[in-house]
Amino acid sequence: MPLIFLLTVLLILWIRHAGKQADKQSGQTSAEFWQQEQEANFTRRADISDLPYIKIPDTLLSLSADALPLLPAGSPEQEELTSLSDQLRELSEASILNLTGISNTQLKLRYGFANLDTLVQCDENFTRLCQVLNRMGRLLKDFQLEQEAIQVLSYSVECGSDIQETYLLLADLYQKAGKEEAISELLESVSHFDGLRRATLENALLTYRNPE
Repeated sequence: MPLIFLLTVLLILWIRHAGKQADKQSGQTSAEFWQQEQEANFTRRADISDLPYIKIPDTLLSLSADALPLLPAGSPEQEELTSLSDQLRELSEASILNLTGISNTQLKLRYGFANLDTLVQCDENFTRLCQVLNRMGRLLKDFQLEQEAIQVLSYSVECGSDIQETYLLLADLYQKAGKEEAISELLESVSHFDGLRRATLENALLTYRNPE
């Protein structure tokens, strides 16, 4: 039997075997998911009043308002900061939770199906908060209001923001202020990012700590 023919037959058999194994594993994963989903849909409501809700500090609310006169009167930037300040104040009256990385199925299993809509809204409020703080921090930085920008961006990092630009803006401000230790602490705060995103962000932050 020619060697090439034999190798071809073996390759076909291996591909079939690998395909069957993949189908079997996929079927098991799918079955496990639907079993969890069914269990989650019948999980009783839990008390969610003691969850770590995010409370926007008054100092941050007053900071955004105090910065308005420091921007050119009637400028698009001042209008944008006004809008961001209004959104921040609106969010300060909402329920906010950082539920990054937790699936809806996991939420139902932990806290009950009846709490899902509430928790999803809390998580959406968190996403919006991070977006508002990032835009506000960038705007303040662009107008050389460094201390105000640091206060806004560092609070966003403290909340666990998953917006990479927030960390890079803050690192740039720390570098200009000569705060080497703060950049090191910033590096430690990106542990909640997954895989490649974390590695990419860590490498970028290292360039601020050790600029070429």
